[in-house]
Amino acid sequence: MGKRVLMVILFCLMNLCFTACSTNNELLKDKMDESVISKIQIVTAMGNPEFGSDSKIITDMEEIIAMVRLFNNAVVAKKVDDSDVVIADASYYYIYIDDEEITKFIFNGNDTTRIWFNDTWHYVTYGESSDTPFKLYKDSKAEVMLVDENLNVIARPNE
Repeated sequence: MGKRVLMVILFCLMNLCFTACSTNNELLKDKMDESVISKIQIVTAMGNPEFGSDSKIITDMEEIIAMVRLFNNAVVAKKVDDSDVVIADASYYYIYIDDEEITKFIFNGNDTTRIWFNDTWHYVTYGESSDTPFKLYKDSKAEVMLVDENLNVIARPNE
């Protein structure tokens, strides 16, 4: 009988350790309310700052809802090995309520499967969806504009 008690205690301790040591891999602890998001500005990876970067400001509610749902279902996975980090500028996804930025996501180049999270690059997946934020950006009907590092609209070179 003593062995059984010891085994039960050992099992309980191991179970407690595993549940206490497990981490929540969700990108967002607090989910965004898609109904209050007014716009999402996406700035693709900028090469030479003199030439700016393509950007879209998404205001269509269907497009906002699709993007917010992706981020709400995003799961952060393992760290990206240094050898797998793409040498590219980051792309940025700014989320706004009215004109106030509430959060920003930073990706390795335009590859939205590699996200800057807790001061390092991690892989990220988007639940059951086969979409990625960059795919939704590409599919968006919003106008493409050229912006500088401060998000100011600029003219294309040679225009």
